[in-house]
Amino acid sequence: MEIGYVLKKVRERRGMRQADLGPVINYSRETVSAVEAGRRRLPEDAQPVLSRFSPLIALAIAAVHSGETLPLIYLNNIDRHPVVMTAKAVEESLKYLEAVKKLNLINKNTKEELTEEVRELFEKAREECWDDVICKLNWLVETAEVYGFDMHAEYRRIVKKLEARGYIEKETLREEQAAYLIN
Repeated sequence: MEIGYVLKKVRERRGMRQADLGPVINYSRETVSAVEAGRRRLPEDAQPVLSRFSPLIALAIAAVHSGETLPLIYLNNIDRHPVVMTAKAVEESLKYLEAVKKLNLINKNTKEELTEEVRELFEKAREECWDDVICKLNWLVETAEVYGFDMHAEYRRIVKKLEARGYIEKETLREEQAAYLIN
């Protein structure tokens, strides 16, 4: 997910021109244009401001800083109304659950133990899981954008919950990954 592409999409969805966005980040229209076109990196000092401006931009910035490419595949060819996104999220979850129910992994500890049939079921379940995860991330971003949910605060709560459950150790949270989501 390229920051320039995301920046342009968010700006356009908000009905802003490049000249309108420039003052928000204390840069010129030309700088905004260059970032959107991929001719220039997003200036470091503009990143915290833009991460608070849009959850989608925050995810794109976090991806760049963590070296990850995964955080979000922006679904740009669907109706992004929250009601439609919610229905789509439920649909994708049900497809994933159905695919996982078909797996029989009892006493299957290594890839060599998987039959071809189970491997195909596994691949289908994994594909449905990806669809589900991508849809849910888009739902989180869209509902935050439309209804004003604070993804920064949500992220902090989730990290604390995962720590409390013993799923993660505090020092395992990569600061560069979280910096633009939790600041």
